[in-house]
Amino acid sequence: MRRFDMLERLIVVAVVLAVGVACLAHAAAARSFDIAYKNTGIGFGNSKKLNGLRFNLRDRGVEEINGINATFWLPGENPDGTIRGLSLALFGIDAHKLQGVNLGVIGLSGGYVSGISVGIIGLAASERLDGIGIGGIGMGGGDLRGLMIGGIGLGGDDISGVALGGFGFGATSLRGLGFGLIGVGAEEVRGVCIGGIGVGGENIKGLCIGGIGVGAEEFSGAGMGLIGVGGEELTGFFVGGIGVGAEDLRGVGLAIGGAVAQTLRGG
Repeated sequence: MRRFDMLERLIVVAVVLAVGVACLAHAAAARSFDIAYKNTGIGFGNSKKLNGLRFNLRDRGVEEINGINATFWLPGENPDGTIRGLSLALFGIDAHKLQGVNLGVIGLSGGYVSGISVGIIGLAASERLDGIGIGGIGMGGGDLRGLMIGGIGLGGDDISGVALGGFGFGATSLRGLGFGLIGVGAEEVRGVCIGGIGVGGENIKGLCIGGIGVGAEEFSGAGMGLIGVGGEELTGFFVGGIGVGAEDLRGVGLAIGGAVAQTLRGG
């Protein structure tokens, strides 16, 4: 009986291997081997359209994938591709639209990215990211909305939500909470900014704390700097370890060296 059991197992293994080799050979010749009906099923190779489970060495010229997509090499160009669902890549993921849960061991990039996206080395969303984005070394993009984390740094055009840069981050506009171990810089800030060394901007409205200092052309709200706070126009409450300086100060400025302003309205 044991001999027959062993023989049956060997036959099953041989059949599975034969089917696998046939699938790979067909996929290599025809670019993909799909066990699917109306683009729904299982795909092996570079299926352009598929709903279901898909395994591919390298994505190139993808049109639309919905379901679970697993790749094992660096992606090619997918300028019009949309991938939705769970995407797992040994090296990287790239598509015009990425929606769902995306994990790239090296990194991932897309025009429009939404959901939960993690690039062990980096993450890029050239147009917009909505959701949670994590780049092990760094993260960058156009409009970033949600929770963004860059291990070393983070950069974007318009950031709304929570942005954390290991060393620092920069943006054209920040609305929400921004933190950088070294510094935070943005042209326009609406919210809370914390920079280990400093925070700088052109127009700030909110609360900003800099380990050494905070500086802005126009600052309305509250600012604190271990060395000082400075700007052209300061409106609100400001604390500087050594000094607070502005051309026009409206509010309260507290510092060991005092508050200096050409126009002082407050104390």
